[in-house]
Amino acid sequence: MAVQVPLWHHYLQALRSRAASRAQEHQRAEDVVLTLLERAHALDPRFLVDYSRDLEAFQFALRSSEGPLDVEVPLWVDAEALVIEQMGAAEAGDGLGCCRLGLPKEAAGLERWKADDVFEASPEASAGCCGHIVPSKVLRVLKDLLVAAVVYCKHHGLITP
Repeated sequence: MAVQVPLWHHYLQALRSRAASRAQEHQRAEDVVLTLLERAHALDPRFLVDYSRDLEAFQFALRSSEGPLDVEVPLWVDAEALVIEQMGAAEAGDGLGCCRLGLPKEAAGLERWKADDVFEASPEASAGCCGHIVPSKVLRVLKDLLVAAVVYCKHHGLITP
């Protein structure tokens, strides 16, 4: 007489058989992201690739999502040297509200952030700031760097289409 195998056993076997290929696909995707970030860093050292930053959470997000993935790209900036200025009074319960990241006039090591691509000079001398880092400009530069990195990596065979 033949032994009946429960359906869930077949389901588990199917999952196990696909697990190795899915893990390889996700590892390749992670490698592509890190390769692109490395190239972006080579083009502009203000953007860092930090392999020690919560890589387990990145791997989990990569494995659990089929849609867009949020990736943090650390910046080469001393956050303690920046001046955070409130733009308007924050209402109760709304958090910080709108603020700007000011660069002090005498701060050392922030010269690379005074480039026109991410910086906006301030005509008023508030709190000793010479101007502000504009987040939308930083994101635009990062986007352009990533596009250039994709083109470079594809052209040199570092990533597959």
